[in-house]
Amino acid sequence: MFPAPVVPSEYVGIRHAALKEFLRRQIDMQIADLRVLFRLPVEELDPNVGGNLTAAAMMLNVISGCSVWFFQTEQAAKIQAREAADGRRLSGERFVGFIKEYWPQIPPEPSPENVAKRLY
Repeated sequence: MFPAPVVPSEYVGIRHAALKEFLRRQIDMQIADLRVLFRLPVEELDPNVGGNLTAAAMMLNVISGCSVWFFQTEQAAKIQAREAADGRRLSGERFVGFIKEYWPQIPPEPSPENVAKRLY
């Protein structure tokens, strides 16, 4: 039902060697950590530890970081111009915009707009 996991640095759409290397060194390990957290609880370790808050916080942190590094659309350019004019980061707008633009919706999941509102 769900697509096979993709390691970010091996994503087909990446054309730049420097970006591929950045993803390999900085992001792949964080996604691997998340995949392990999603397997909890493990009876042999502790049946009462699911790591839910840790997994949620980590997932949102990764999305937040990606919204700064990889959000490259017309909307992102407008946000960046407003950030430069105001001298402050509009992280909430970046986060929501990133989710709306790049969330990989798999039916019957809610729309990216609804996911963005819920996550933020």
